[in-house]
Amino acid sequence: MTDAIQAALFAFNESVMRLEKATVAAIVVSERNIGVHHTGRQNRALFLFMKLIAHDMSMLAIVDHYRKSSKGSALLDHFSIASLARTIVDASLMTMYISHPSLTRDEWNLRRYVLYLHDLTNRKRILMGSKKNDEAFFRSYPGQKAARIEKIRRFSKSLRLDDAATTELTKGQKVFVDGARGAAREAGWDINEFDYVQSYLSAFVHSYPISFMRADEHQISFSDPSDFQINFCEFAVRVHPGSYLFMTDLSEHHPD
Repeated sequence: MTDAIQAALFAFNESVMRLEKATVAAIVVSERNIGVHHTGRQNRALFLFMKLIAHDMSMLAIVDHYRKSSKGSALLDHFSIASLARTIVDASLMTMYISHPSLTRDEWNLRRYVLYLHDLTNRKRILMGSKKNDEAFFRSYPGQKAARIEKIRRFSKSLRLDDAATTELTKGQKVFVDGARGAAREAGWDINEFDYVQSYLSAFVHSYPISFMRADEHQISFSDPSDFQINFCEFAVRVHPGSYLFMTDLSEHHPD
């Protein structure tokens, strides 16, 4: 084993241990809320929180499989770890977005109706693509869409958004009122770091060139991981515990 791989494994194991501890703490918070009455907003935040825990448990399962494998057949699937890490970034961001304690009632209402509209319009597109004849949905679609748009315009006006911003929100394409970067900024994430993490991980999710063009240079192996693969997995694992601290605190305090 080379010095580079030994150093990579040490850092990787340290980050995995931190993730394991953070995941256990998050599970304790999640289980504490079983059987407790919550508002719709709280239920959605807690569901996202559990979704996040599930992703991390899947990531840890991949790591555990690698650790238990014999030399020469040790697959460290950094592609799947990257995909899970990217999904966790999204789940973290959405959890913080709908849970932020500083939100006023009108701000939350605007956010939820933008989410409702996005869900509605995307469901229509999916149903049309699948060629499922959901007559009840398509019959109610125009009325549901109009009602959501009316709410968006109402709360946009209350919050003094300009006409151009309001129009964009009524198209059903936006998820975050101020975009993903605006949501990240609100959550206290450094925007340059957020862009870096999101872009780098996305390249592996979408099989962009950066994820495979230098496979030979990085000595990618499906049976004996290189120091690049181990270092990359350490980076992906390290993304999450910090955001857990923020969301664990939110889950314990239950925004209205």
